[in-house]
Amino acid sequence: MSTEIHVLCDGKGRRIAFHLTGGEIHDLQGADILVEKVNASALLADKDYYAQKRVLASLQESNRVVVIPSKTNHKNKGYYDRSINGGT
Repeated sequence: MSTEIHVLCDGKGRRIAFHLTGGEIHDLQGADILVEKVNASALLADKDYYAQKRVLASLQESNRVVVIPSKTNHKNKGYYDRSINGGT
């Protein structure tokens, strides 16, 4: 059995909130909990959190900049500003 730790950090890497899930649970279940705690003008996240309805829409509706690359197999590649997250 494994555990995943989902962490929301500020721009300096300091933990703001975290949520634990089982290792077999999809990453978006962690995002569902943490996205509502975002109190910043931008969110940088791994491509595992690229989900239009569950993550992107709510952040964009609240006028936050979303820096999450789309998954390589996603049909509609989303744009994100690569300079914000160090060009990766």
